[in-house]
Amino acid sequence: MCNLSNGVMETGRRKGRAEGRAEGRVEGRKYEQRATAVRLLKKRADISFIREITELPTEQILSLARENGIAVSGESTEN
Repeated sequence: MCNLSNGVMETGRRKGRAEGRAEGRVEGRKYEQRATAVRLLKKRADISFIREITELPTEQILSLARENGIAVSGESTEN
């Protein structure tokens, strides 16, 4: 019976680790998208270009600009 419970426990650990890695990759991608958008905003890149590169919506890009004190003016903000 001990071997059965150890096997079940190990299977659960493996599944949990796999789910954790997958979730970490998603969060890492989101972080990198936002970081890239901020870097491009600081270089005064056009909003449409940032949207194309990061696949973030315009609203989120503008929000990142506000959060980081980056002025955005005269740039294309079309979706």
